[in-house]
Amino acid sequence: MHRSARGFSMIDVLVTLAVVALLIGVLVPGMHQAKETARRIVCSSNERQIGLAIAMYADDSRQHIPHSVFVNSGSRDEDGYLADTIVLRTHENADLREDESSARLWDGLGLLFEGEYLPAPPVFYCPSHTGNHPFTKYARLWKGEAGEIVGNFQYRGIGPNGQTKLFQIEPARSALAADGMRTQMDFNHRFGANVLRADLAIVWFSDVAGSFRSLLPESEDDDESAAAMRSAWEHLDNSTSNAEPGGPG
Repeated sequence: MHRSARGFSMIDVLVTLAVVALLIGVLVPGMHQAKETARRIVCSSNERQIGLAIAMYADDSRQHIPHSVFVNSGSRDEDGYLADTIVLRTHENADLREDESSARLWDGLGLLFEGEYLPAPPVFYCPSHTGNHPFTKYARLWKGEAGEIVGNFQYRGIGPNGQTKLFQIEPARSALAADGMRTQMDFNHRFGANVLRADLAIVWFSDVAGSFRSLLPESEDDDESAAAMRSAWEHLDNSTSNAEPGGPG
């Protein structure tokens, strides 16, 4: 006697869907974490290349690291425009300092591009960036169009001891560059930041609780941005001076 095959009941379908949903719930966070880890490694590699380029620049510039008009070199009492050291090229009509020529557009880490120490623009950007300054926003400007170019890495431009010569910066393990900190949106990673120290080592600064990020200005117009930036660098100095090199862990 022939029997017809038994079909799936509604309960079978619901159980199957529940199992699939459970598996997705388990796997998706892991996939996101794996992608972020990969992005952190690329970011670390970019900062490592920036560090090597700074060293080559210093070799050709009597040991001086790239200068920034946003930093008052030699003065520890003035903040300058410290939060703006994320800028790589200023506007053509920029009037930042009375003693600076407006004809000089490339600034800070941007001098590494101008001097062909780092000829690849994407190196100045972090793949984890979700703020207002992705590489795609400035792609045309990198090809020669006029306008301000902003990157994803904050540049200190001077050592804690006021030195601008690379091997005279003390402490040698102080932070020299890091993921963007001008605003909370510029902080590239959710749980920390890659930091380039003055000894050219790359270390990972952990901020799982988000307490460091919350101390950064919420907007570029924050009146306390310079003070916040000074405190941020000091915090990175204290937190990464004893860290082992190697980027994200």
